[in-house]
Amino acid sequence: MKNFSENSNNLHLTQDEVLADMVTRALYASYPEFKHSREALADEARHDFRKKNGDPVDAKTIKYWLAGEHRPSALHLLTLFGMQPKIFMSYLTGFSR
Repeated sequence: MKNFSENSNNLHLTQDEVLADMVTRALYASYPEFKHSREALADEARHDFRKKNGDPVDAKTIKYWLAGEHRPSALHLLTLFGMQPKIFMSYLTGFSR
């Protein structure tokens, strides 16, 4: 398994910090119209998670993801990957930004 903290652009980041960065980037890239409102982004994203997974995600949970306080479950992470595969693949291959 690739150690994300070894990513050449993020040598100072832990794996949790890199994952939090990927999740945040994926959410903001998926909802660019809400880049100035974490609350609006979280509310919109929770509707999409319900549509795509049938899984209710609370807007508060998504705000925790954006703040880096909690990590998404594997199912939610896969949904984010499907929404923004380029962001995740850039980290997996070692090329971010």
